[in-house]
Amino acid sequence: MKLDDYLATLPSWQRDKFNAKLNSLTRPDSLMTQFALNLREECRLNRHTWERVVEAVDAADPTPEQLKAKVTEVFRGFPWEGGEIPLPWPTRFGRAMDRGEFTSWLSSNPNIVSKDADRFVDGIIGEPVEEVRDQLGTVPFSRFPMWATFNDNAPDTNPFSSMLPPDATGIRIRLGLSMNSSELLLLVYALPAGIAPHYPTVANAYAGATWFSYFRPSHESHQCGFTQPHEIPLGTPAQPCPEVIHAPISAEALEEPLQIARP
Repeated sequence: MKLDDYLATLPSWQRDKFNAKLNSLTRPDSLMTQFALNLREECRLNRHTWERVVEAVDAADPTPEQLKAKVTEVFRGFPWEGGEIPLPWPTRFGRAMDRGEFTSWLSSNPNIVSKDADRFVDGIIGEPVEEVRDQLGTVPFSRFPMWATFNDNAPDTNPFSSMLPPDATGIRIRLGLSMNSSELLLLVYALPAGIAPHYPTVANAYAGATWFSYFRPSHESHQCGFTQPHEIPLGTPAQPCPEVIHAPISAEALEEPLQIARP
């Protein structure tokens, strides 16, 4: 269901009030403007979720910061609203993590590494996947839904092997990740039984402390979500990559050695 479909069921005064308030709160910057556009384009939320969104906007004080806080609070309760993508599912998925994000995860799990997480990471890069599984154990890589990509032309292969250029900058451009200069840790894995790939929605893109600038909702006809790549000045536009979310997985799901992509 789209937002405008839900708004059409409301009295005109309530619909006009919502639209006016949303427009006034999302004009100040490009992130908030894109947020408003994405709300209009999202097609995978149900009536109850849209009802909560309208209530959140109505309850927000007249500042973008308050709107962001209210919407984030609502969306955290609807992580799987997009539903599962159609079968057959890919057998290989990939996730690119900032090295700093990965070392922070390690440092928060002293049963894995009790000191110098950076040195530990250096020691497991490229090592046989069986050894990495043993060293990292069964602790999930995240407490939240994980974003992932795959190769839609060869869904049983490493999705990063087909990304050009294969460096961290090229991967960040294709996946719409933040454009900083840190290394990326590349995870390639299979989803365990009982974990399904889902369509990502605005409820995922706007459920965290940091909102995703380069998220775009999928269309009704899409077989999965797609990334919104960064624009390349004076260059050929980068092609979007397939995009899904799924429940957290651990190193037990890894199918290939960990790799580092450098800027």
